[in-house]
Amino acid sequence: MKAIIMAGGFGTRLRPLTINLPKPMVPLMNKPIMEHIVQLLAKHSFHQLTSLLFFHTNAITSYFCD
Repeated sequence: MKAIIMAGGFGTRLRPLTINLPKPMVPLMNKPIMEHIVQLLAKHSFHQLTSLLFFHTNAITSYFCD
C-alpha cells in the first residue's frame, strides 16, 4: 500500500524548537516524530511512502536517505 506524509509546514506553533529544525524532525522519545510515523505506517503494511517537503528539506532527506 502507498501513503503520503505531509511534512511541509514551517512549524510556527512549535517555535523556538523549529527555528533551525523542521517540525517532523523534532525529537519525541529520542527519535524524530516522522520516524515514529514511518514505523507505524510500516507496521500497518504501508511500504511505498512519499513525503511532501518544503522547510529545511535537507534535514529530513539526510536522516531518512531513501
